[in-house]
Amino acid sequence: MKCFRVVLVFFSAVGIAQANVDSLAETDAGALIVNVWLNGVDRNIETVLLVTKDGEYIECKTLNELGVDPSKFVKNHDQDGFCLMRGSDIKFQNDDALQAIKIDLPASYFKDNNYESVVVTPARANFGGFINYDFFYSKDDFSNDFNAYSEIGIFKDYWLLNNAILYKDSPDEGQKQFLRVSSLFELEFPEKYLKLRIGDNTSVYNSLTNSFRYGGISFGTNYTDRPDFVYWNMPTLQGSAALPSTVDLYINGVNLYKQSITPGNYSLQTGATIDQAGEARVVVQDILGNQTVQSFPIYISSQLLRVGLNEYDVSLGKLRYNYDEDDSDYRDFFSKVFFRRGVAASTTLGFDATYSKDVSNISFMWTQGVSKFALLDTAYAVSDYNGDIGHAASASVSRNFGTWSFGLNTRYYTEKFQQLGFDEYDFNTKISNLAYINFSNLGFVDGFNLSYVDNKNYKVEGFESVDSKIINVGVQKILTKNLYTSLNYFKNFEDGDDSFNIVFSYNWDTRGNIDLEHSTDNGETVLSYSKNSLLQNGLDYSVAVSNIDSEFNYHGYGLYKTNIGDFRASYDEYTNNKVTQAQYRGATVLLGNKLSATKYVDNAFALVNIDGMKDVDVLRSLSVVGKTNDKGYLFVHDIIPYINYDISYDQNQLPLDYTFEQPVQKLSALNQRGYILDFKVAKTKKFVVNLKDSNNKNFPVGTVVKLNGNEDESYFIDSNGLVYLYLSKPVKYDLKLAMQEGKTCNTSFSISQTQIDNSNDAQVINLVCK
Repeated sequence: MKCFRVVLVFFSAVGIAQANVDSLAETDAGALIVNVWLNGVDRNIETVLLVTKDGEYIECKTLNELGVDPSKFVKNHDQDGFCLMRGSDIKFQNDDALQAIKIDLPASYFKDNNYESVVVTPARANFGGFINYDFFYSKDDFSNDFNAYSEIGIFKDYWLLNNAILYKDSPDEGQKQFLRVSSLFELEFPEKYLKLRIGDNTSVYNSLTNSFRYGGISFGTNYTDRPDFVYWNMPTLQGSAALPSTVDLYINGVNLYKQSITPGNYSLQTGATIDQAGEARVVVQDILGNQTVQSFPIYISSQLLRVGLNEYDVSLGKLRYNYDEDDSDYRDFFSKVFFRRGVAASTTLGFDATYSKDVSNISFMWTQGVSKFALLDTAYAVSDYNGDIGHAASASVSRNFGTWSFGLNTRYYTEKFQQLGFDEYDFNTKISNLAYINFSNLGFVDGFNLSYVDNKNYKVEGFESVDSKIINVGVQKILTKNLYTSLNYFKNFEDGDDSFNIVFSYNWDTRGNIDLEHSTDNGETVLSYSKNSLLQNGLDYSVAVSNIDSEFNYHGYGLYKTNIGDFRASYDEYTNNKVTQAQYRGATVLLGNKLSATKYVDNAFALVNIDGMKDVDVLRSLSVVGKTNDKGYLFVHDIIPYINYDISYDQNQLPLDYTFEQPVQKLSALNQRGYILDFKVAKTKKFVVNLKDSNNKNFPVGTVVKLNGNEDESYFIDSNGLVYLYLSKPVKYDLKLAMQEGKTCNTSFSISQTQIDNSNDAQVINLVCK
């Protein structure tokens, strides 16, 4: 690198440095273009160095480009665009051999960096609606049955109005043939993680009180439903670095998080994929190989809220009973408040209070991470049922070690404890215990799980009460690359029932799966073959033969997935009965002035419109979901709410004379809403432009032509002075020619739609560039 010294006026292509140095001429200042080393690393960036009687100055904008905060430096009294390289903790060295300056700065001089997880706000839905329908028919040798379930939804922006109806062909005595299952208006506030619901709803539950159905209003947070938002006690890694570095988080020796950082103070959100406990180790390594290591115990659980974060729900209305039998069984008025708060990284406290005329409950909840060892979740509740006071308590401890986990849970209720939403004597639990332990990757087996459930009930005269003590044991083993087996044992110690089940499953690559299963519960052995596809459309099917007591039974199942819904059919033949079932699930959707029969609207969906181009593959996050129809559009279903999807199409399937603007669009959606994604494509027309200079002469061969200021795309003049352009829009086009010695000239022209539609060969346009 050459170095130029200037005494009076410094001429350079460095931009504003010219003016800066001019004003310093009277101070006898010298100016150099030098390379910058920062904290021992060549940063491959040049700056202007001014040497004055007060000291050395460099351009403040260079510091800014290096992530250094210029406000921490003294500015030159004549030009505040230069920063002084002197200070008690600033080390400066001029290396003439390298024609560079070497600066050493502590981390406090760098800008703070906050590497927060990006939470994408869901898009506003287009106005539209849908009618879901689910028809089910069943017939055997003794009876037949037909039911139909339908949902009607209307949506726009962040709101949804939904109404569900059930039709029963043969209702039980006293039941209605047509039944309104639910009616609900829902409005989300995604930027604030809040949701308002008016209509039929289900209450929030805690470890001591179950949820119940009601008709009314609720308002509260909904971030626990959002997979894109980290609401639990994820560790925030904070520190400082003087050099570009990487930060690694290890838990129990496993690397779970990695992030590159720039110099300065940093604050890292470690993401939403960690839910573990143990010994944490944070390793910071700079680009020179220097390492710092910090170790500490940690317990991360989705049951522990982030510090200062509140989870709440306020609801009121009337309790609903027998929703699947009676659409008007609304009874007592109630109100309910549910609240939890992360008070510390390992402590979450809360309460749950409900009130009605006959039954009131209040529960206190405490979730505690015990160092790195376990998670303790406790609750205590009091109920008042017409003056009778009842009590309940629960405690659970759990731990996830990565390759194994365990949990213990116990709940106890006094006899007078009553929950809201239950008829008298419907709830008679005395004590309930659960214990489990799970292992994975044990070596000799790939998985082992053991669980024990113990339930005891109060004896109520006139009501049947059944206790249970149940143990389940399961073992899983991968025998070969394609062969897998599982063994399960079940025993109820109260009634003596037990059973053993063994399954061998062979993955026949793309040809399907073969399964062999035997159960001692009924002595049945089943051999089956199945073939399934993850595509939105296609045919899934299975056939099976079973044997019970030396009698053979035959089974068949098929699922035909189409753009207008899914058709299911099954046939089971037994020695004393034949059962045939058929089901169709689909929808009619109105979106973007398009009325179409589509798949059942379970999640969000999108209308992908590719400007009338038929038979073009449409992709959802790089997976093909189908082809556009004859009108150039396709409905894409199963878009899970709050997940950021890439919706695209295969532009290589467009005709060669077509151009496109944007082949990929991102979409984050809300449940059961519709979104219109328009992809613009256009047919191009070749235009030949004959360019002349002001002397009516051709430009030299290879002269670069830029269209509409697009620096990323260049056209070139050929030996005949012609340039070939492929255009698709009837607008004005600006041309810029870059000639030798840095000279340029400009010209423009306009084309009409008639010229584009003209089927004649390429049209010649004569222009003079000035």
